[in-house]
Amino acid sequence: DICSGKDAKQMHEADDGGESVFIEMRSLLYENNTIPSFFLIGDNETRDQIDSARAFSFWQKHLLEPNEVFAFKINRQKHRPENFSFVLDDVLIIGIHKIGGKDGGEAYWKETRKDAEMWIAQQFQAYPNSKASVILAHARTSNKLHEEKIFALVEAYKKPVLYINANLHKWRYLP
Repeated sequence: DICSGKDAKQMHEADDGGESVFIEMRSLLYENNTIPSFFLIGDNETRDQIDSARAFSFWQKHLLEPNEVFAFKINRQKHRPENFSFVLDDVLIIGIHKIGGKDGGEAYWKETRKDAEMWIAQQFQAYPNSKASVILAHARTSNKLHEEKIFALVEAYKKPVLYINANLHKWRYLP
């Protein structure tokens, strides 16, 4: 979470509506960085903000694209470009919009879960010769039905898959 510890009220009331935080994060993590880097969307900088739509637009404007040394072909879901994929050394890397945070309403969660499931399925189908996959998300699969659908996709893929999330900010292994 790039805005962890940032006060949502302070960001909201800032002259620029909090945009400077996103500019600062891009600068800190991308400028003079020779390592290919990518941001995943998180709840602290979007859903947990007072004006989550405005915060999300700042995230898209400043953090959606990787840094300039990122030389891999990036695939994006057409209507949800924060869902992405690329292949590195025959490993399919998939990033999905899966965040925690304050309640966005059932329609929001249902839509983002459906889009993530569809994106994972499309990427597994598009890259049948990949030898493994890593799925990156901000949060774990907290909805039972969503989790079952992702597990079914992983089983059908028949290759090793690692699901990584950082929502709880600690290491935990779930076989």
